[in-house]
Amino acid sequence: MSTTAIGILAHVDAGKTSLTERILFETGVIGSAGAVDAGTTQTDTLEQERARGISIKAAVATFVRDDRQFALIDTPGHADFIAEVERSLAVLDGVVLVISAVEGIQAQTRKLARAIQSANLPLEVFINKIDRNGARELDLVHEIRARLALPVLPLNCPIDSGSTAASISSTFLPGDTWYQDRVDLLATHSDALIEHTLGTDDAPPDELIESEIMAQLASRLVVPALFGSATLGIGVDQVLDAVARVCPAPDLSTEADPSVRVFRVQHTGAGERLVLGRVVQGDLKVRSKVGIIGNDSDPERITAIDRFVAGSRLPVQQASAGEIVCLHGLKTARIGEVLGAAPEASGASPSIATPPLESTVWSTDPAKRQALHLAMEQLADGDPFIAPRLNPRTGEIAIRLFGEVQTEVIAETLRADYGIAVAFGEPRPICIERPIGSGSSVMRMGDADNPYIATVGMRIDAAPPNSGITYDWEPGSLPSAYYRVIEETMFATLLEGLHGWEVRDCRVTLTEVGYASPVTTGSDFRRVTPMVVMSALDAAEVTVCQPIDAFEVVTLADVLGDVIHTLITCGASPVDTSVEGDVATITGTVPAISVGAIERRIYSFGRGTTSFATDFLRYDPVPGDPPERARTSVSALNRTEYTGAVSAGKVVF
Repeated sequence: MSTTAIGILAHVDAGKTSLTERILFETGVIGSAGAVDAGTTQTDTLEQERARGISIKAAVATFVRDDRQFALIDTPGHADFIAEVERSLAVLDGVVLVISAVEGIQAQTRKLARAIQSANLPLEVFINKIDRNGARELDLVHEIRARLALPVLPLNCPIDSGSTAASISSTFLPGDTWYQDRVDLLATHSDALIEHTLGTDDAPPDELIESEIMAQLASRLVVPALFGSATLGIGVDQVLDAVARVCPAPDLSTEADPSVRVFRVQHTGAGERLVLGRVVQGDLKVRSKVGIIGNDSDPERITAIDRFVAGSRLPVQQASAGEIVCLHGLKTARIGEVLGAAPEASGASPSIATPPLESTVWSTDPAKRQALHLAMEQLADGDPFIAPRLNPRTGEIAIRLFGEVQTEVIAETLRADYGIAVAFGEPRPICIERPIGSGSSVMRMGDADNPYIATVGMRIDAAPPNSGITYDWEPGSLPSAYYRVIEETMFATLLEGLHGWEVRDCRVTLTEVGYASPVTTGSDFRRVTPMVVMSALDAAEVTVCQPIDAFEVVTLADVLGDVIHTLITCGASPVDTSVEGDVATITGTVPAISVGAIERRIYSFGRGTTSFATDFLRYDPVPGDPPERARTSVSALNRTEYTGAVSAGKVVF
């Protein structure tokens, strides 16, 4: 039986996990739907998830409906865990986006909608909480179309919304505003409906409307939207019907060599490493060996396979294309990698968010410094974006972060799972260095300041923003292995520029090389290249740039002045303001480092209705003195200190 993988996505507290629980209950997987507030949910299994009432890691369960098997992936809703969501998109066949009828479109909702569209996945929208006071109806549908660019077509409408007596109806009668709204939307893609509208005042025939709905859903010209209440089970059956309609069973090859796409790595309390992935083709068997696509490391043997069945994991000897599996025995597979054969069909390619902030972390017990380093490496195995950066010169560890909640989760995980109490330094933006002009440098064999038997010359030129690093060289007298050493060392050196930040947006040209056979070795080129790179970079000069986000604030018009004052006080630059009725929208730019301060203050405005959303926009020069980042090794710009450190074995190549 082929498996269709469905993701449930939402802003935190929109009801995503509640919908997941209700689906599992309605399909017979669990005997009763758990409650987030009570900490009794099936998919929030981590202690912190139950305590905080939020999802932190993607969780998997399966169910069967109408002879079709589905894998349901419940993803985190908090903005600090957006990377976990985007990694899950790569293994999905379709998505249910949950939006609260009360809170409407929130900061994370917009980011999720864009990520889904970027991955080109079939989508339906579930408008939850129609039983809550303040639930919105058709105006929210219009807002979703305008702000999320999603042509949502309501397949039902709420009755008595905003009360515990709320229900839904799938009947739309001519003359009703819901009816006309649906016809108008369908007509934007239907010549037949337009012709009928122009030719008569009569309502279009029911058969025409139904055929257009079927055709436009199938071609994904419109997005189905269902109203309901996850906690009361209202509309959940229709959500499942829509899933089956817009997400056809995947056509995955069972004859091809097996291939697995990894989307999560976790560690058990006993220290075992588990790899979660989706079999995208072929049959995967226990004891088989799999390599990593694009990695020359030796293949590893799968010692056991667990298949997700209902709400449990069961050991199996074989897994088929489409199934979500948990693999044992793999020591090197990482999130985002493909194991086994290269897949015949490419999967979704979501745009993965990267953390904008960096913070130092240290153990409050100095005796546990080494244990903290090992623990952080293990946490990074499950979340590679935190990228622990150990400074061997100071013993300091820096990690990358999205925000305060992620910091709290990491601290609690280290305390509970590793017995390590930690403290964090103040977060700072992760900056980059950009060359301003051009600079050249050359070190030749026999030069007084070159103790190595190799000649290297380079020129570094500024390049346009977002162009990355371009490397130009022409094959010449060197053996090819030496050219590879020079290139690899150049890129490694530019990870820490003049001020310790990664260097980007430049063109590097290899201008001169030389060696003395058979005396010269690869180590000579590894040691001389950093000195040449840093000297050329110093001549080109650099500017340190910080990440800048675009922001959008939606609030009540009567608090507009207070909101703008708060934005400016926190370092944001409002650019445009518009007011429509009692709703005001403010857009502009803000340094990424200021986002947390704004979030802490802004949601108190507008009686809890204010939303604040940001997206990375660009890097801008940091005003004033450039911020310095502690280097992990001696700067090759100071040639005397550098060569001394090399001789003492303090610089490792």
